Order: sequence, then C-alpha cells, then structure tokens
Amino acid sequence: MTAATPADFDAFLLLSARIGSNRLLTQGAGGNTSIKSDGFTWIKASGTWLAEALERSIMVPVRTSPLLQALRTDPRSIENPTVYVDQDANPAGLRPSIETAFHCLLPQRVVAHFHGIDALAHLVCADRHATLSAAMAGLPGLRWQLFDYFRPGAPLAAEIDAHLRPGTEVLFLANHGVIIAGASVDAVGQILDQLSDVLIRPARAVPPAAPDRLAAIAVQTGYVLSDDPLHNSLGTDAISSALARIGVLMPDQAIFLGNGFCFDPEQISQQPAVLIVEGAGVLLRADLSKGAVEMVGCVAELLRRLPGNAPLVPLRAGDVDQLLNWEAEIYRQSLDRKSST
Repeated sequence: MTAATPADFDAFLLLSARIGSNRLLTQGAGGNTSIKSDGFTWIKASGTWLAEALERSIMVPVRTSPLLQALRTDPRSIENPTVYVDQDANPAGLRPSIETAFHCLLPQRVVAHFHGIDALAHLVCADRHATLSAAMAGLPGLRWQLFDYFRPGAPLAAEIDAHLRPGTEVLFLANHGVIIAGASVDAVGQILDQLSDVLIRPARAVPPAAPDRLAAIAVQTGYVLSDDPLHNSLGTDAISSALARIGVLMPDQAIFLGNGFCFDPEQISQQPAVLIVEGAGVLLRADLSKGAVEMVGCVAELLRRLPGNAPLVPLRAGDVDQLLNWEAEIYRQSLDRKSST
C-alpha cells in the first residue's frame, strides 16, 4: 500500500512551520514532527528545516509497525530508517529523521520534538527534576516524564520504549529538548502554548559589543565578525562567558560547533567554530554553515537565561565523541553544508 497524506496534513505542516520558525523552539535543522495515518508515520526528513514545512516537501512516510519490530529486536538496525520508507511516496529520496523511532513508538497520532530554549534552561541543570516539577505544577492535568540523557536515535528510542508510562503527553529529555504527543494537531498546539507559559525563563539584556577590538583580532586570525548582536553576548555578558567555559550542553551544540569554545586567539590551531573574546563579543570561523550559525544563537539564548550559579551538567566527553563520529549526524551536517553554499 502506498502512503497517502491524511486529511489534516496541511494543519500538521502549519504546526511544523510554526515550531520551526520560532528560534526559541527550534534552531536550523533541529527538531522534528510526525503524524500517523493508515500504518505510516509521516516524519520530517533528516537535515531539513521545520521552518520550510510550507515551502517544500520535507515529510517522509515510514512504515510504522516494521520499524517498531526492528527497534525491539535489533535496535542498531534502525539507525538509518531509510529501509522503512515508502519510496513511491518519496520522490526526492529523502532520509527520515534520526529520531524516527521514538515518533513511531509513541502511541499518540501527532508528535512534535523541539529544542526549546526555556525548557533547556531547566534541562541542562542538575536540579532539573525539581525545577520542572515546580513549573509543571501549573499544569496539573498534563502527564509528563523526565528522561536521562541518551544519544539520539536508537539508544534514546530504546530508553523511551522501556520506561514510557501510559498516557504520558510530554517527555522532557535531559540536555536535549521536549517531546509533545497528542491525539491531534490542535492538541499538540495547545500543549505547546501551555508549556511556553509555565517554562518561560527571563533573559538578561545583550550588552553592546566592541567591534573595533573584534575587527583587529579578525585580521590576525582570519575569523569573521557576526552580524547577529545576540551572538556577541557570549563575550559581552560576563555570566554567559563564564557558563560557556563549562562544556557542551546539548547534542546539536556538539554536532554543529564541536567539543567546546575557544577563548584565546593564540590557541586556535584546532580551528574551533567560535572564538569568544571576553568583554568584546565573538568571532566565527569563516566557513560555518547556516546550521552552525543558528546554533551559536541557540547557545547564546540559553546562557543568558541561566544564573551565574546554575548547576550545569554538560555532556560527558564520551557522549560528545559519539555524536561527532555518528554516521547519521555526519550525513545531516553534509546537507547543512550544501544548503549553505
């Protein structure tokens, strides 16, 4: 049977574009949405941007039951879920999201996964369960769970499959993001609005940069000034600068920006993605992709919502290495580089 789009597909695409167009919810190619219909799960393709959901075809139909069976018998086999795609309904040859498995296993019809900044301000901290519990007390009718960090793809899907409680509508993923699962497009949109209200964290103002100082260092290093004032807060906001030294906080930060920031122009032999000049702003490596530049903004937005004493829990070095050497993410980065040229 060839996959056919459901009657509410346009509404689903509208929700997807809404999530993708909000920098505080999704950055670049991050995040994914899905809708189930007649044995298929339509899911965002790897490397595509939710923000473009209304502009071009970015959804891929995957056979739900066969993929779930594979997840439960040989989890490694679903790392590249292309084999489960209905290729007759995939003329562009798109590859399903690396997160396809958990979309398929969640019983609700519509699922949205995103890297919301306000949620991450809770999820990157050691006290995340306590702060989320306090915030979610404002939504007593909503069923939620917090999951420890697992690498996206098969490990995360297997963990969710093993510990998901019946009726859970919101899944918080440590250091990663949020999953909303609902019976309809409207249900997911309503939960999204509710979470936005209770999870919100105030952000510090962005101090002015020192462009002359940055320009002088740019000449010496070959790095370039950013055209986004927000980026410079990583250098001009003292709290953000201090927190940026603690480590990699999110999977996409590792994938797009590497294993850490550089703070000394004399130590850029490894060509880090970002050079933070404390008191002045930031300089970017000249060849950064669109997705990498978006991720600089994501980190800046996150850190300016955290207090100086935030009990941050960065990803372990082994977790970062896994992400940097993962074939699925190397593929996604290759698409990002192509879209940037």
